[in-house]
Amino acid sequence: MNDPSRDNLDSLENIILSHNLVIDFSSDFLSKKISQNSNSSQYTIKARMQDIGSSKSKIIFDDILMKSKDLQLDLEIAGVGFLFDKISNKMTFEIIFGLLLAIMIIGIVFVSLNNFNWYYFPISLIPNILPLLTTIGILSVFGFYFSLSNAFILAIVFGLIVDDSIHIINAYSLSRNRGLSIADSVSHCQNYTYKAVIKTSIVIIFTLLPLLFSEFKSISQLSIITILAAIIALIFDIIYLPKMLIKYIK
Repeated sequence: MNDPSRDNLDSLENIILSHNLVIDFSSDFLSKKISQNSNSSQYTIKARMQDIGSSKSKIIFDDILMKSKDLQLDLEIAGVGFLFDKISNKMTFEIIFGLLLAIMIIGIVFVSLNNFNWYYFPISLIPNILPLLTTIGILSVFGFYFSLSNAFILAIVFGLIVDDSIHIINAYSLSRNRGLSIADSVSHCQNYTYKAVIKTSIVIIFTLLPLLFSEFKSISQLSIITILAAIIALIFDIIYLPKMLIKYIK
């Protein structure tokens, strides 16, 4: 910031504090401009903020920049945290886009592997998408937000969810292709495939339980999101997926 008046600087600091940021240091005597003929000086404010996600942070930064212009201050925001938020915000959207693309590809692959029966498209997607959306909805009540680490976690969790539903859909389809009735095909899934899916989910849940107590937020979130999504996906796969198969895959 160049040539700030004391009143404007005090106003800017109040704006920063109003966003629940903590000011660690401020100085108006740091350096002269590169031009030797210029008498303008720089004023630096070092502040900290909680990890509230890159999207919410951007809203705060934009508000501070806008209000600094009203005070006729030439403000520049910098720092490791600010740069990381800018990069992670872009990467988060790229991962989410990639996840959506993967979901669509999985649906198309299911259709192509089952003689282009388009009923497999919603059947392969709904049991995999709804658990993710339900998990995000539940966690949003407790302050969940999309971040780079959470986007990675959701991509990993989606892979685990798809693995379970693939086994059930494949077992049902193979049973029907062998000439078994709808009831016998569902019974075959219940007697064999369900057991494998349940055991896999139990192993995942108990393996991740110790990570719940990690002080590193990204690790604890990995555990919370994965465990919750695994439980919800298991409920969908055992209760609702067979009903969809019975109704649409004759």
